[in-house]
Amino acid sequence: MAFQGKWKHVNDDDQFDAFLDALGANALAKKVAKEIHPTFEYEKDGDTYIMRFVGFGGPTTRECKFKDGEEFDHPASIIAPGETRKVVAKILSDTAVELKTTSGTPDISEVREVVGEGEMTNTITYGTVSCKRFFKKVTE
Repeated sequence: MAFQGKWKHVNDDDQFDAFLDALGANALAKKVAKEIHPTFEYEKDGDTYIMRFVGFGGPTTRECKFKDGEEFDHPASIIAPGETRKVVAKILSDTAVELKTTSGTPDISEVREVVGEGEMTNTITYGTVSCKRFFKKVTE
């Protein structure tokens, strides 16, 4: 699993404003979303994947555990802090995972993919609007 480890958002996004507008984010939510540079952390324990999110809505860490193709609770979004949505994760390859909302809001899909040495993209789609966020692998 090439995406195992820690990934820190770099200050680089493509079409993030349009994505936030499509979600209906107000000015404050947009400002906060653009200022947050989250870290994703991935582990694998047997057939269970563990995703941790650090830096969404404060210094807290949120954790999700899932198995390929099974539904699980996922944090909703910056515009609905504290809420969850049902998501199914599909391991597309050793370098990519797709997360698709099955119920709850927002109804989005994401593909997190390792695209180069120490680089990962997170392509997020809501309706007809997609954005891309960029991450670098954290080496400790």
